[in-house]
Amino acid sequence: MSDLHVLPERARLVTTARAWAHALAEHADPHEDLVVYGGPDTFLVGVGSSARLALDPGEANPWPAVTEFLDHAAGAPVLGHLAPDLLRPPHADTPPPGYPASWLTLPRLLFQVDATGPTVLRGRPGPDWDEVRPADRAAPRAAPLDGTGEQDRPAYELAVRRALDWIDGDPDRRATVARRIEVAPHFPLTRLLLTGPPPNPTCRLFHVRHDGFLMSGNSPELLVHGNLAAFRSYKLAGTGPRQRGSADRELAAAFLRDHKILAEHAATLAAWRRSLRRLGAVVGAGPTVLDRHRLRHLMTVLTVQADHASLTDLLRAALPAPATPPADLPFPRGAYHGIVGRFQPGRLSLSKVVRTVFQESGQTYAFAGATVTRDSTPAGEWADTCHKFADIEVPVEL
Repeated sequence: MSDLHVLPERARLVTTARAWAHALAEHADPHEDLVVYGGPDTFLVGVGSSARLALDPGEANPWPAVTEFLDHAAGAPVLGHLAPDLLRPPHADTPPPGYPASWLTLPRLLFQVDATGPTVLRGRPGPDWDEVRPADRAAPRAAPLDGTGEQDRPAYELAVRRALDWIDGDPDRRATVARRIEVAPHFPLTRLLLTGPPPNPTCRLFHVRHDGFLMSGNSPELLVHGNLAAFRSYKLAGTGPRQRGSADRELAAAFLRDHKILAEHAATLAAWRRSLRRLGAVVGAGPTVLDRHRLRHLMTVLTVQADHASLTDLLRAALPAPATPPADLPFPRGAYHGIVGRFQPGRLSLSKVVRTVFQESGQTYAFAGATVTRDSTPAGEWADTCHKFADIEVPVEL
């Protein structure tokens, strides 16, 4: 799949839409809830909350509250995020996140933004919103996050070895083992709407602010796109690096021959298919390669024809009950690796929360995880996380 930067006019529309989304996000009252979500050239910007739902991790059954909230919205766009640990009981040795990791909002104001500017979808913005314009300046210089520091490598590789012991050679067992690194907080997270790889058709940008928590991401994995009757899922599994010039062709060929990559993709895809089949018929196409600036992923596109599924049914499939983990991480995952986006029956768009910078309780940080399978090695999974950190581009301090 080609990057949008090879298509100049398309790239201009994308860049302009991102600038408009950033301008509205910057204009919003910093004390109000805020969600920006979209791409490649159309965004939703939700400001404030007419209603909101915050869920604690490990609730015995969170779905009645989710269903009631979505029913209250009566088909209007709901924005927000749901955590991967929504159904997992809190671990005694892991502190809870300092914010609601599962959170939904019915925005007080809702704008749709493209290269021509904003359109009001909900609410009555004041006259000050008419004055909002994108800043007349070039996008900020950006650099990839450096995840190659060795200080956490022994602990990470030990966690991978524990995961391998838990997998015990079983081809169907997988475990995501994540790292967390600190990020220098010299920029407002809204600037990430302007930096990083231009979103191709399956990538989505997002920025979320509520309860003293912020996150901004550029996710390559669009898990649900469509409506309740039919949607597509662009499932990623398997990661490899990219290089400039002719060397990248050799890397691409080796990537497609790599037994570990192919086995990881097959196992992850099989589990995802099983979850989606609870909704209806599932047809796959692929795998193909999704290229980013500094890495590539193996991707299979699944088309789902749902059989009278509710929105809650779909969300339960997108957040299946987690398997018993081989070891708990020394930090809470919070919203990381969950889903974020537009929760609306007729216009669904939900992405995985990856390639994201988080800010809360005076800390700014990012996660990168690797899927451990029976063919994994500790050094190989460490390298995988380094590639993923480098796929997060942050503004350079001038």
